[in-house]
Parts: sequence; C-alpha cells; structure tokens
Amino acid sequence: MSVRALVLLAAIAVIFCVVYFAVGSRQGDASMMVVSGTVEAYDVSVGSKVGGRLAELHVDEGDHVDSGQLLAVFDVPELEARSEALDAELAEAQSVLARLANGARPEEIAQARALLDAAQSRLDLLESGTREEDIAVDAAALESAEVDLDLAKVELARAEELFRQDVIPRSELDKAQARVGSLEQAVEQSRQNLLKAQDGFRDEEIGAARAELDYARQSLKLVLAGSRAEDIERALANIDAVEAQIAELEVSLEESSVTAPAAAVVLATGYQPGDLILPGGEVARLLLDGRMFIQIFVPQDKLGWAAPGSTARIEVDTFPGEYFNGEVTYLSTQGEFTPRNLQTKEKRVEEVFRAKVQVDDDTGRLRPGMVCDVIFSRPGAAGNGE
Repeated sequence: MSVRALVLLAAIAVIFCVVYFAVGSRQGDASMMVVSGTVEAYDVSVGSKVGGRLAELHVDEGDHVDSGQLLAVFDVPELEARSEALDAELAEAQSVLARLANGARPEEIAQARALLDAAQSRLDLLESGTREEDIAVDAAALESAEVDLDLAKVELARAEELFRQDVIPRSELDKAQARVGSLEQAVEQSRQNLLKAQDGFRDEEIGAARAELDYARQSLKLVLAGSRAEDIERALANIDAVEAQIAELEVSLEESSVTAPAAAVVLATGYQPGDLILPGGEVARLLLDGRMFIQIFVPQDKLGWAAPGSTARIEVDTFPGEYFNGEVTYLSTQGEFTPRNLQTKEKRVEEVFRAKVQVDDDTGRLRPGMVCDVIFSRPGAAGNGE
C-alpha cells in the first residue's frame, strides 16, 4: 500500500472518530448532533489595477480599518499629466463646437463684405479702362522728362567743352554724363507708362480681377450661411471621444488610491513606500470583520440535521458556557474522505459531507483558529429553527 493511501485512510479514521464520538457525546442525547471545527474567516487581497510606485502607506499589520478607509496611495505623474492634457483638449473641442453653433461673428461678416467690395471696385476700374485725366498726367510727365533731358544734354555739351579747355576736372564731366543717362531712362519709363495708359489694361489682368471677385463673393456666402450640419456633428463626436478618454482616465486615477472594501483587520502589508508594484500586486491582505465561519464534516446519515438554512449553536473553548448562533450556508453535494468503493453497509457510515456554518458574532470576540463545537438539534426539535 502506498504512503498516500495510508495517509488518506488515517485521515478518514480521524474524521470518523471525531464525528462518531461527538454525535455520541452530550450524555448520549439523541436529540443533538455535535461536530467539532475551527473558526475561520474570509480574507481579501487589496491592490491597484494600475500599479506604479507606492507613495504612501497608511496602515500597519494589526490595524483595524473601516470600510472605505484609505490604505495606500500610488504616485502616478503620467496619469496626472494625461488628465491635464485631456482637459485642455476638451476645452478646445467645446470651443470649436461653440463657434460652429453660433455662426460667424459680426466682425467676420464685415470683413468678408469689405473684401468683396474691394474686389468689385478693382474689377470695375480695370473694365472701365484708363481715365483721360490719367493719360493726361502720364503725357505731362513724359513731356517734363524730355525737357529735363534736353537741358541735361546742353549742360553736358558745355561740360565737354570746358573739360577740353582744362577748365573743369574730369569728375564734373562724369557727373554731367551720368545725369544725361539717368534722365534718358526716366524719359523711356514715362513713355512706357503713357503707352500703357493709352492701350488700357490687359485681358489677363481683368480675368484675374474677376476670379478674385468670385472668390470674395463665395467667401461672404459661406460666412452668412453659417456652419454645416456635418461639421457640427463632427465637433460633437470629437467632444464625446475626449470625454470617453477622460472617463477612462478617471477610473485609472481612482485606482491610484487603495481603500478598504469593508471593515477589517490588516493581516499583512507586502510593500513599503518607494517600492514599485505591478498592476494587480497585493498591497495589503485584510481579514474581514464579522465574516467568521466554521467548516465541519457531517456523516451521511445526519445530512438532514445540517441542511442549508439550518441553525446551530457554537460553543467555543475560549468562552466556556457561552454560545454563538450559526447558520448552515453550504452543504457539499459530494461525499469526501471515503474508501474508493462502498461495498458494505458498515462502510457507508464512514462517508462524510463538508458543510459551512456562518457564525453570528456581533461582539467581535471570535478569532480565526479558535476550536469550537457546533451543536445541531434533531430536525423538528426545538432549538433548530425548523
């Protein structure tokens, strides 16, 4: 026989003896069933889904905490920076929507009208051609330039004669020659201006002015028409997207603070401030208040005594003569710690079923590990709640 089989048989024998003697105790009272067990409690591991560097730890092992009490805080500068960026992005998106919903401002409409008027005036000027007075001005400018040029040529001839007679230096002659050249250019420019004025504006200039007028007219039309429906819908969708990101980020920011889910006692704290903790890492383990239970094993011929909902009295060795109330909350549907095959009726009495008894302890005196007896009354008898 293997070692594992021997251990299993020994465990079966111990449980059977405990149940047998417990049932047969209490001075042979057939109206009661007594089974032994140990007080246990529910514990919970608390941590953060985001993780990071632990900045603050507000509890130590053995501390009692209330529901919602702050246990630890993580340092999450990246999330805080992202939150500020999203707030700015949301403000910009709301500003865009406001502009689209309100339409163009009076200043924008006035500006568009002014551009249209300027384009119209330019086209009118080009299409009307050059005015007679403008041509007269250009002709007078040409005549004046020619007079100045003739006078400069006379002065140049005089300067050349004086230079040959060594009366004036070479620099005076150069100056006279330069003036003649400059005035010749001025006469030519005046002549071109007069010819242009007499010929009028070119067709391509008029075409460009007409295109500029059309553009100004369409711009004013768009400003007066206001925003398109699809532009407003796009702005609304952008706001929704940013708000969704903000909501998601707020959940992560909430996870940067670890709080107690219920009143409890701190069993252990696995980290200290400054430690880096992975997402989901355990920051503390808590023992929940008032969630005591006792795990027992009921023989198969007494299952009716410990059906779910049945009540029991719990007697703890630490508090002799006192009783706590309990209620069966779970009864296994499968037998445990039995031989492989139940071949005989005598062997069937060795089969037991695991059950869980919830303990009512308003005093808070029970502690995990306390040894106790769970006392059931025969179904239908007084004290069993049936």
